[in-house]
Amino acid sequence: MKALPAFPLNSRILQMIYFSFIYPHLLYGIQVYTNTNKAALKKLMVLNNKILRILQQQKTRVHTVELYKNYNTLPIPELHKYQLLMLVHKFVYHNDKLPPAFVN
Repeated sequence: MKALPAFPLNSRILQMIYFSFIYPHLLYGIQVYTNTNKAALKKLMVLNNKILRILQQQKTRVHTVELYKNYNTLPIPELHKYQLLMLVHKFVYHNDKLPPAFVN
């Protein structure tokens, strides 16, 4: 059987794949799981960096700051801080947009 020719995906599609399949999993429960032990969190951060390198077709020498900058996102610890700040902002200024458990 003859192999099909490879059709490389452009960088925009690869970015859409990241934000469709990976990013939501990072955000879900980030306030909870980032408070776990550092070794477990480190594994997740390394995996996320690898995924970004693969999708951006970068060598291992490229610094992770560039990977996150290219996709206009934050590393997991900074993403955690950002999500916490957004939650506090909603609590202070937009209390009506929070789940009912937060009202009382």
